[in-house]
Amino acid sequence: MMDKCFLESEYKACCCNCEFQIKIMKHPGNKNEYANGSILSVMGYGCNIPGWNGAIFSDREHSMCEEYTKKESK
Repeated sequence: MMDKCFLESEYKACCCNCEFQIKIMKHPGNKNEYANGSILSVMGYGCNIPGWNGAIFSDREHSMCEEYTKKESK
């Protein structure tokens, strides 16, 4: 996982600043070695677009997709 977005400056449409990106956490009950662990540990990221029946998983925080929607500033 990276601290600084390498896509944002060039494309300004990285998943890391999309309102649909969510963190997917590990769980101690998971049997898969990659997914097993503390619920405080990030396993990956999901694209959680409203109206979809599920989320798209990515093991990277920084990527791009067709559904990009910039997060609103709070």
